[in-house]
Amino acid sequence: LYYASIGAILGCGLAVMLLGQPDSVHIGASGLVFGWWSCLIARGFYKRNFQSVLIAVFVIIFFGGMIYGVLPGQQGISWQGHFGGAIGGVIGARSTTKRPRR
Repeated sequence: LYYASIGAILGCGLAVMLLGQPDSVHIGASGLVFGWWSCLIARGFYKRNFQSVLIAVFVIIFFGGMIYGVLPGQQGISWQGHFGGAIGGVIGARSTTKRPRR
């Protein structure tokens, strides 16, 4: 949770600074939620034990529609924050594993 949260916060902030519209306002904690979401999915890929894969499949089945929040779409929704949070969550999941399994 710690690594996923730190990765999501840093990724969200960096993405909004680099990709956000000038003079726009980005508020909310959705980047953090996307970071946790992507971390749970990525942990199943990186750890490859039964529990992590089962959680990843559960998250994909029940919350898989969240992937559309990462893509540019609706006006007024910060897809940049969602995208950065998701990338940060994947980096957080990667940092909790010693090395990827083959």
